[in-house]
Amino acid sequence: MSTPESLYEIGPAAWLLLIDGTLGRDDLNKLYQKNAPPQAPSSARLARHQVVGAIVGHALEQAKHDRLSALNAMSQMASKRSRTETKLLASLPSKEALDRLTTYGGMQFKKQRSRMIWAALNDARGEVSQAAQEMLLRILQAAQSGQTQIELPAQPKKEPSKAIPSLAGPQDSAKIGKLRRTLKEKNGQIEELRSTIVELQNQLAKDRGVDRRDREENQHQNALFSEQRAELVEVKKENQALKIQVEKLRSEHKETQARIDRLTRSKNELELDYQEQTHVLRSAHSKEQEAWQKERSALLNKEGHQTPQGVVVLFDAANLGAGARAAGGNLNFTTLLQRLVKGRSLRHAVAFAVAPEGEERRRFEDRLRQASIHVQWKAKQVFDDGTTKADWDVGLAVAAMQWAGRAETIIIASGDGDFLPLIGALEKQGTQVEVAGWPGRIHKAWNERANRLTLLDTQDLMR
Repeated sequence: MSTPESLYEIGPAAWLLLIDGTLGRDDLNKLYQKNAPPQAPSSARLARHQVVGAIVGHALEQAKHDRLSALNAMSQMASKRSRTETKLLASLPSKEALDRLTTYGGMQFKKQRSRMIWAALNDARGEVSQAAQEMLLRILQAAQSGQTQIELPAQPKKEPSKAIPSLAGPQDSAKIGKLRRTLKEKNGQIEELRSTIVELQNQLAKDRGVDRRDREENQHQNALFSEQRAELVEVKKENQALKIQVEKLRSEHKETQARIDRLTRSKNELELDYQEQTHVLRSAHSKEQEAWQKERSALLNKEGHQTPQGVVVLFDAANLGAGARAAGGNLNFTTLLQRLVKGRSLRHAVAFAVAPEGEERRRFEDRLRQASIHVQWKAKQVFDDGTTKADWDVGLAVAAMQWAGRAETIIIASGDGDFLPLIGALEKQGTQVEVAGWPGRIHKAWNERANRLTLLDTQDLMR
């Protein structure tokens, strides 16, 4: 079935009215999705009249440019949905077809009525298609004027049926005519009932499908609820176990807090002892330094004045290693040594490290010795309260003073501000002080007091 030619003359309003009444929402969605541009909104977000307007508008606009694919697809869909009405009209003579067509009046433009008009517009009999066109025009005019009823064209009066010769009289002939009219009305009602039954069957099939999906969804939800109930039971059990564990942890916390208080008191006592011992050691160191200075002066008097020469590099391995790990790797001492010396004469290089004896310590020492870096080790000192102490502050300071006046430059590779007092002591002996450390881990006073400040970065990490 082709597109009715008469619709081109009536205009877009007739297309909108027929397509809206003939096609279901699924048909409209298919046509919309087929022709809508990618940026267009989904049909699910549009009202029915918006979808109809988009489909008809696109098809008619394309037809102006002789592109009829969208219009033909829309017409084929309408013809497919009007097959029942098309077969009904084709089975009736022209007069009965016109009578059947004119019974579909009124302003409520339902599916059967719109499909009957579409079938009649495509009917090969001119009087049938002409009557459908006039009915469509009346419906459009009534809709524009706001009418709620349509005056249908009166049907020509039928000639009275001739009396059947075998009948006794005109009274019997009238009864037969009445029966014929009644039969014709019943046939029309039957056809309408058939159409209604088809729709009801289709709706019933849809409802059954919906019911089946609802049952499956309910079964799925019941299974989920069962799983959730089982999970809830497990969560309650875990919650009870956690409560018991929390009570246990609270008891342990009290015991731990009491132990911390005892350890704090022990720590304070140890700090006092440490301060006293430090004072004693510093006094002893001062005496040793004075003796060393006297010995050095005596040697100078014997051997003559010596000019400080070369560079001595002292690595605080613990300080530098912590910064390297924070930067995401391990420090490459070989590369860093070359970067710090910068072609100058290297007199001595030593790394002060803390580690227990073992294979890892041996590999570290072998790697640094290959780079001409000596390593001095110290193990962690563990006190009775569990605290530890392991630093090379005094050892590094002693080594720096041993090279005072002998080396032109001493490079302290550590950001620790405890070494700041070395600057004045070394400069008095004619030795300059440079410092190297990681950004954020170096005392800010180094930048003002050191002869040179080298900031480490990722190029100093092992690759």
